[in-house]
Amino acid sequence: MGIFLLLKFNLKINIIRYHLFYICIMKEKKFIKNDFDQSTFRVDGFSARIEKPWGWELLLTNPSEDLGYVSKILHVNEGGELSLQAHDEKIETQVLISGRCIRVAGDENGNLIEIEMLPCVGYTNRLGQRHTLKGITDCEVFESSLPETGTTWRLSDKYGRGHETEDIRRMERVGLVPSRAIKEITIESA
Repeated sequence: MGIFLLLKFNLKINIIRYHLFYICIMKEKKFIKNDFDQSTFRVDGFSARIEKPWGWELLLTNPSEDLGYVSKILHVNEGGELSLQAHDEKIETQVLISGRCIRVAGDENGNLIEIEMLPCVGYTNRLGQRHTLKGITDCEVFESSLPETGTTWRLSDKYGRGHETEDIRRMERVGLVPSRAIKEITIESA
């Protein structure tokens, strides 16, 4: 009786393995069949620079494409300061790439905490969290975020700017001239 149960158990395990193997192969074949919308595929790069009073931002994702995320590089001049702000629909993560930068952000008690950012460390600004960046030296900060929707509430701004709505953002980006640089290399399919 014990051997019969062992054989039955092994048979069930093998059936489960077969099903998992079959599912993986079918998914792989679907991937290989290329059931993707190739009309959205791009081989050229995208970047567009927007001047700001504190420096500039370099958009790395085309705002006219609905990618589900936004990537950019913020260049903050020495002594430059982004507005103290909060977002109602956007979560972002910022990473210091070069230079020195102060991050000011609200903690869980609502206190503004000032720290010097460490290179290659991600700092996330959540919905409603007050935050700003200040350039100790000229610095570059990589930012990846949810799409730039909703309002950026400028709680204080040394340049006198008001809140940034989707309409203001859209007008700021009208006529952006993307810099598209690509060296074509043809790779033959195997």
